[in-house]
Amino acid sequence: MRSFRNCLIRKAMKVDKSKWGRKTLKDIGIIVSGATPRTDDPLNWGDKYNWVTPAELKGEKYIGRTQKQITDHALSKTKLTLMPPGTVLLSSRAPIGKVAITTEPMYCNQGFKNIVCGNKFFNGFLYYYLIANQKELNRRGNGVTFKEISKKNVEAFPVIVPSLYEQQAIASELDAVQEMIDGYKAQLADLDALAQSIFLDMFGDPITNPKGWKMNKVSDLSMKMSTGPFGSMLHKSDYTVDGIPSINPQNINNRKIITDDIAKISYQKAEELSKYIVRTNNIIIARRGDLSKCAIITDKEDGWLCGTGSFMLELKNILPILFYYQYTSQSVQKFLNDKCIGATMPNLNQKILGGLKLIVPPLSLQQHFASQVEAIEKQKDLLREQLKDAETLMAERMQYYFS
Repeated sequence: MRSFRNCLIRKAMKVDKSKWGRKTLKDIGIIVSGATPRTDDPLNWGDKYNWVTPAELKGEKYIGRTQKQITDHALSKTKLTLMPPGTVLLSSRAPIGKVAITTEPMYCNQGFKNIVCGNKFFNGFLYYYLIANQKELNRRGNGVTFKEISKKNVEAFPVIVPSLYEQQAIASELDAVQEMIDGYKAQLADLDALAQSIFLDMFGDPITNPKGWKMNKVSDLSMKMSTGPFGSMLHKSDYTVDGIPSINPQNINNRKIITDDIAKISYQKAEELSKYIVRTNNIIIARRGDLSKCAIITDKEDGWLCGTGSFMLELKNILPILFYYQYTSQSVQKFLNDKCIGATMPNLNQKILGGLKLIVPPLSLQQHFASQVEAIEKQKDLLREQLKDAETLMAERMQYYFS
């Protein structure tokens, strides 16, 4: 990876930004928004014209086929403008700043302010430019319940204008780095799928238990099971820049604790809340929203606090890694989500979690599984380092071109 990174840097363009022009998005293209046909009219919905929503923009550069399609009837009843292939999609609310490029003609809902570039501006360059300026786009948004950037503000948004050759060359360079990033992510996903496959092959589905393993309730597999402290136990003054990290659902991702923007509690308050301290090999689980958020506490997080939106478990008779793969399996997540129906989002309580039955194979088999997962994790750690390096390179190059 290092040699490829260095090769890319050596080949990277050196540009004279003093020669670049400056325009607005209105100067370099046409701004197109959209609308939503009446959802209660079945004649509006069919399989004819692509119609995109911001929720469909998930980080991929290109989008062709959309989740929903509309009909001629919808077009006759709704004011919509057809966007040609190559349109740069820009979400204008909830959230502002998601970007993609269309590969097929399509319409959109009202959550966009899209740019159809003129023939002197390259859409691939604009794609990366808008990503690099997501914070500034958000700063220009307005709204009380959620922010939205107006068409007027999008039209007035400043854009740098290198020569068309430079635009294409810069986009090509960034495409190469992005391809590297996507490759590492795909390899990580493949290794995750491999571990899940090994789990199912060894143990079978944890809900139907086709192999007839002994089963126990989570309450019987836990020496300790509790929620984090109530919100009323923590006040604004208890949060500090330096202190003990408090693990909430937003900090849990793919069995790991993510420390970006993690809240910290003052040392004095953390001492008062010592019953909520997590230890190595404890399990921490989101108790609302995405219930699949589950992590195993490592030595690094030992002594941190379970946050108000989380559960913590101290296990017995079952290894944390086997608990994790059972708990995050599709069948267990379906079972929990069916049970945890909330007004706005799923809410997991101690009774439901404690009553969940999991398989408990012999310890020797659990340990064999753990060793296989550990070998996979070592491969993933190497890939994560390479991915981080590639993402750093992308940030450096975008900073160089777009700052």
